[in-house]
Amino acid sequence: MNTLSRMLAGGIAALAMIGAASATPSDPVTQAQIEAARTPEQHEAIARAYDEEAAAMEKRAETHAKMAQTYRYAYGKGGRASMASHCGRLEKDFRNAAAAYRELAKEHRQMAAQAK
Repeated sequence: MNTLSRMLAGGIAALAMIGAASATPSDPVTQAQIEAARTPEQHEAIARAYDEEAAAMEKRAETHAKMAQTYRYAYGKGGRASMASHCGRLEKDFRNAAAAYRELAKEHRQMAAQAK
């Protein structure tokens, strides 16, 4: 591999890692944060973290929905049904997780309002 090819490959790898890092939510909520949350600001910070988790789960669900479609149609007659089914299940699981995170965010916003 020549120097230019190595530089391009390295640059692409670096961009991929930056993209992966930016797609992940901030630090997850810890048990200690939940136990210590007393103020509206603390509860709102937890709610925002859960909102970020919900968005990340939705993004993963969308990715798996697209993958399922590809497995259904891109591999000729019949596609890859077992792989499409797998991705479909993951899409559903990620959407359920997103809904659960949104519910947790809602609860912490209610707790923030009560803590005022």
